[in-house]
Amino acid sequence: MALAVGTPLLVLVVLEGVARLAGYGWPTTYFVRGESEGKACWVENEHFGRRFFPAGLLRYPPPTVMSMAAPPGGCRIFLLGESAAMGDPCPGFSMGRYLEVLLQARYPEHAVEVVTVAMTAINSHALLPMARDCARHGGDIWIFYLGNNEMVGPFGALNVFGPASPPWPMVRFRLALQRTALGQAAQDLVERLRGRAGPPGGWAGMEMFAGQRLAPDDPRRLQAYENFRRNLRDLVALGLRSGARVVVAPAAVNLRDCPPFASVPGRLAAGGTLEALDLWLRRGWEAEQNGDDEAALEAYQAAVALAPEHAEAHYRLGWVALQLGRTTLARASLQRACDLDALPFRADSRIRSLAQEVAEPFPRARVGFLDAAAVLAGRAPDGVPGRESFYEHVHLRPGGNYALARALAEAVEPWLRDRGWQAAAGWLSETECGERLGLTDWARLEILDNVRRRLGQPPFTGPGHTARLRSPVEQEMQEVRQRLTAAAAEQARRTLERAVARRPHDFRVREQQALFLEATGDEQGAAGAWSAVARLIPHHHLGWFQQGRLLARLGRWEEAERLLRRAVTIRPELSEGWLELGQVLMQRDRAEEALVCFVRARSLLPQDWRAAYHEGRALVKLDRLSDAVEAFREAVRLNERAVEPRYRLAEALAFLGHTAEARELFEQVLAREPGHLLARINLGVALVRLGEWEAAAEQLKLAHKQAPGNPLVSNYLAQVEMHLRGSH
Repeated sequence: MALAVGTPLLVLVVLEGVARLAGYGWPTTYFVRGESEGKACWVENEHFGRRFFPAGLLRYPPPTVMSMAAPPGGCRIFLLGESAAMGDPCPGFSMGRYLEVLLQARYPEHAVEVVTVAMTAINSHALLPMARDCARHGGDIWIFYLGNNEMVGPFGALNVFGPASPPWPMVRFRLALQRTALGQAAQDLVERLRGRAGPPGGWAGMEMFAGQRLAPDDPRRLQAYENFRRNLRDLVALGLRSGARVVVAPAAVNLRDCPPFASVPGRLAAGGTLEALDLWLRRGWEAEQNGDDEAALEAYQAAVALAPEHAEAHYRLGWVALQLGRTTLARASLQRACDLDALPFRADSRIRSLAQEVAEPFPRARVGFLDAAAVLAGRAPDGVPGRESFYEHVHLRPGGNYALARALAEAVEPWLRDRGWQAAAGWLSETECGERLGLTDWARLEILDNVRRRLGQPPFTGPGHTARLRSPVEQEMQEVRQRLTAAAAEQARRTLERAVARRPHDFRVREQQALFLEATGDEQGAAGAWSAVARLIPHHHLGWFQQGRLLARLGRWEEAERLLRRAVTIRPELSEGWLELGQVLMQRDRAEEALVCFVRARSLLPQDWRAAYHEGRALVKLDRLSDAVEAFREAVRLNERAVEPRYRLAEALAFLGHTAEARELFEQVLAREPGHLLARINLGVALVRLGEWEAAAEQLKLAHKQAPGNPLVSNYLAQVEMHLRGSH
């Protein structure tokens, strides 16, 4: 028996040792050693997500810099969570950063370091190994803000990222195997055999889940709740064993202004039918449109009575009740709509109650519970959290992040007093915190534009989401644009300069300065600010890529190439980096190398029309016109509205002698962009080749009127007019 068991184990141990000696595998801790401004520090491990996401859908931790040791006599706080804790859509204004500014200003004699340990799309399964790594780095306080991704994240109830809701022991066994080089090799082999993981084109955010539905009583949902309870219990215990004090804060969500993403009818009342449900919902909607909220309320109550598990019916009932001032009914109905959502991207009331249930048995002196939903309800005019705190379903505005940071600061303050800390000042206001973090109207507009694009994609494309979320964001963008005056720009410049002076080692503030400078036309200054970002986080591609992109705009091709090459070396999956590098190489007349870059970008992001378009440009330079035509056709297919791919396709077809098709495409270009001079000239030439001399003369006259001094146009027009005179 010893030989039967021991021999295979010995073989595995030897193979593991050989693999490690050969350098195979990747680190699995959240933090790895790095440097900032030439000093050793801890930084995020870009490979961390490989245990949780298929290769085609890999997510990365945000750039992080943490000192090698906790500040002596100070306080290190770990804020662990998902994208909402990370501060998406702009981590520079996350709740962790607001918390750090609040505590640093209130206790200036003590060092406070808040380290946000969070990622997009993860859940408690990933947070547990993240927390194990935090336990090795001397945190004094741990804060858990979590719960939104328990159904949709890795090992959640929906299976975009892998198996759906396996029991927690199976998840932990699998993750433990993947800490070994042999386990990682097995994972790589399986992914190669399966081919490309995930939907075509790779990561597509919430849209990847659009076709799935999860009923309220689905066994996968119930298993996910149990996994969450067990993981959170172990997270809290791990924090306590590390010597930290712990705050559990289940994530708050947008109840008022975010309709459910999907509904299933569930069990209908006796004698009920789906047709009857549709009828009541339609009657309620018509009554709303006619301004008769009382009639709408009655119709929606009938719909809820008929289909008690239909999320949309509950939401409509809650919304109308809110308009009528019946807040108790409204709150209950809106919460019920969230709980029944068949695309559960939001933490529901069961997640909240489980979090409270986990926290309660622990001693209050060591474990605190923060009801984030109640905090944000307190800043809502009707007591229901909505768009005053959220951009969309769960991601917080700066005001929402400040409110939660302030509540967290007040929650941990008694623990700081236990250490003898004495407050030297009051709490900073939201405006004061925002200024220290570099928040300007230019930053607000950048964030809103990001959110607007997000809200234009499934599952946010329904009429309810457009009315409640997208339209208000577009209106807010218009209001912010009106404030972007020259005087406001000067004030914002000074705000950012003060923020940089106050936080010189904060790469997020430098990032905001760079974005502002570029937005106001100072590309040289922006490149300098990105250079500072690269110095502060040299392990990350962001500073190198952005600086290289701007230097390319300034025509500094050699420097741009060097920086962009460094960016794609750090992050080989950076499709934007390959696109920019390829364009720089085209400017340097190195079309063969540029083509390699464009092909790489296209393989990484096949749905991006720009990669196919630039690939076609490189092929034209290499006199591979037939291949260029196919690339341009693909670019046109991917973006019907884009003008240049259509023009380049027409141009290539004309060179190949396909004049009739080229003519049609030139006409399409001019229909989209009447001022496109080259398209009009080439249309004239195509018409000449087709023997339509009078039509050619008309086009060339328009071109001459548009560019009277253009010798090419004048020459073509003269030849055509001479031919017409001769023919008459």
